[in-house]
Amino acid sequence: MELTLKGILLWGGPNPGRAGGHDYLKLIDSGTGNRGWKRDFRKVDHKFTSNFVLTGDKVFIYSTRKLWYLELANGANKMLTNSVKFDKNEFGPVLERCDSFLILSGNNCLAKIRQSGEQVYASRFPTPS
Repeated sequence: MELTLKGILLWGGPNPGRAGGHDYLKLIDSGTGNRGWKRDFRKVDHKFTSNFVLTGDKVFIYSTRKLWYLELANGANKMLTNSVKFDKNEFGPVLERCDSFLILSGNNCLAKIRQSGEQVYASRFPTPS
């Protein structure tokens, strides 16, 4: 979760003790507790989702093997790229901002991506035997 000028940005998921539910990214008004966005962003999968990165009025998150961009003001979203491929054995992707680029890493992969979604490079490293 992160406090922003628009409210509290929260990534959460279903109660593991209950059937059903979904993972989500949502904005909550910090003064009232009401929804900040009309709809939650539900294209996240807790099994393979990075942290979110907030850059001004933009939110980036890598999930379901895609890099997503969301408008902080209204939650409007767009898939930027699905060109970064992780192995099926990868886990724990991490998304970071470095200057005007995004760095996406896993246990065997490293990618540099422009905020427009254009991939600068992606490198894979074999798992040690």
